[in-house]
Amino acid sequence: MTEAARVLTGDTAVRLATGASVTLPRGWRIEPGLGGITVTAPEGDFAIRLIENEAGDTAEAAATAAWERLIGPPPPIRVAGDEPTRDGWGAIRVIAFDPPPAARGWASAVGYRGAAGWTLALLDGASATFERRMAAAVLVMQSLRAPGFARESFAGTPPREFGAAEVEALRGFLAHAARRLAVPGIGLGVATRDRVLFAGGIGVRDVRRADPVTADTRFRIASNTKPLTTLLLAMLVDEGRVRWTDRVRDVYPAFRLGSPDATELAQIRHLVSASTGLPRADLAWSLVFDRATPASRTFDLLARTVPTSGFGEVYQYSNLLAAAAGFVAGRIAHPELDPGVGYDRAIQERVLDPLGMADTCFDPRRVRGGAFAAAHGTDLAGRPVASDRDLDGAVHALRPSGAAWSSVSDMLRYVRLELGEGMLDGKRLIGRDALLERREPFVTIGECGAYGMGLNIDRSGDVTVIAHGGSLPGAMSDFAILPEAGIAAVVLTNADNGQFLLPAFRRRLIELIYGAEPKAEAQIEGMVARVAAERRHWARVVRLPPPPSDAARLAVRYRSAEIGTLSVSRGSDGVAFRVNGLDLAVGVQRVGDMLAFVTIDPLLRGLTFAAETDAQGSVVALVLREAQQEYRFVRDGEAPHD
Repeated sequence: MTEAARVLTGDTAVRLATGASVTLPRGWRIEPGLGGITVTAPEGDFAIRLIENEAGDTAEAAATAAWERLIGPPPPIRVAGDEPTRDGWGAIRVIAFDPPPAARGWASAVGYRGAAGWTLALLDGASATFERRMAAAVLVMQSLRAPGFARESFAGTPPREFGAAEVEALRGFLAHAARRLAVPGIGLGVATRDRVLFAGGIGVRDVRRADPVTADTRFRIASNTKPLTTLLLAMLVDEGRVRWTDRVRDVYPAFRLGSPDATELAQIRHLVSASTGLPRADLAWSLVFDRATPASRTFDLLARTVPTSGFGEVYQYSNLLAAAAGFVAGRIAHPELDPGVGYDRAIQERVLDPLGMADTCFDPRRVRGGAFAAAHGTDLAGRPVASDRDLDGAVHALRPSGAAWSSVSDMLRYVRLELGEGMLDGKRLIGRDALLERREPFVTIGECGAYGMGLNIDRSGDVTVIAHGGSLPGAMSDFAILPEAGIAAVVLTNADNGQFLLPAFRRRLIELIYGAEPKAEAQIEGMVARVAAERRHWARVVRLPPPPSDAARLAVRYRSAEIGTLSVSRGSDGVAFRVNGLDLAVGVQRVGDMLAFVTIDPLLRGLTFAAETDAQGSVVALVLREAQQEYRFVRDGEAPHD
């Protein structure tokens, strides 16, 4: 490529010198460079370098050599893993580097094996910008193709009949994936608009007992609560109680965002479309809120949250905004009630009862009185570990966003309503237009994906998949609706490692319905290798228990203005931080002269508190970072431990 540097005015297809093709994102600066091209995000502090024909026996060798030449000394490699081959490449390998905890940097690479060497994508820069621009970065990764290859397409391919053999193939695939990834239990459901093809379970609810998962086992469905909340809003739209385009402030006058302009622009639909520019900011509520936190606190926190991108510019997921949407719906449906109570009543009256979702609820006391799936993490040997931690408090405060418990039987009723475009068992429960408007794209994600209103819309094979995922510690879930094929499927899991089988679940569906090239098995094996590499990384860099010399540097108590108190305890079994009543065992990570304390709980592993020390080596502050925010816990007047 020989053209001068320029800013792209739209997503732009580019052909590289070798004939490989890629689509580069709107608003990014493109410029030629040594052996390839560089695209830089609008902020100027994050770039993707595309390098062609880099020599190296492995992607790791090629990437580190290119990084050294073009950027500087590369950080150590954290993990690397293979992806299924596609688009004419002989191999695809994803590499995550490990910048120092205080660096706030993003460093990764993807190597694509071509005929004459590796084509590399080197991603380097500020983590905050990567989080904001993640959808654009995914566009580059997904669209990079070897010379002469076109995107996979099933346009014009009639869907196959999904019968008993296909159900068994899907069930067998997930059973195999669960064994490989140490997922104790899975709930699986498959349905058409008119009938359930399969509803059942794989494995056990809790590794400490032998109780099997069934179609009626309750799982935390996490963010798969959001489609139910947008369904509630759609029903209110259908009733004429509100319009999608109504300004939020006109409906709920107390609504504020951390930007006056964004406050004025925000409509009801924007609360659930990941398009307002607000950053995710999950630590600000997940470490602070509890079951007694009123709905008003969600709005207080939103009023202090400043957008970090333009309104409608990029995809930025927000649990706070989705929770606010549900509480606004509660106020519309029941203006006489507190918005939280109004939401509880409205979703029961308008969604759960009419759909016959009798297993679905937001009350963990009701759940724990019956058959439910325990949350599972993994220990440092990779074994599943059940947890009795109370994980419901903070998320209950944001319950329209992610606090529902449900079963496969219930979730099949929901996806059948979506397949029926508002009809379920011969009865119309909502008007077609109000329901389908939730599927209109608001912001793009990658090459063929978009986010609507609490729903992902994917067209990667030129067939539509309406889907959403759910993620809480120890509970990962997914559903996929293929309207053109008339099939929907639900997967609920009771383990963190469930996240690694969900993309392969969707791929296996496409293989069974459209005869796609089989790649799902390879996806699972790649994930197994990646999990093992991550475990080796932990064993290599995190010291357990923390050395006495490092533990002695800590004070008794620290305080953050945003989050509250962090107290430190130490004993024969190690060091623990208590943050607002949440106990977190920690190990130590050292990178050069930098010190960090890292949580090691099977369900809450990886929170990193970077230490700031004084001249005597005492830790005067602990800094907890998200990609776009940081929370500084300052020593609260106490001397270090003796």
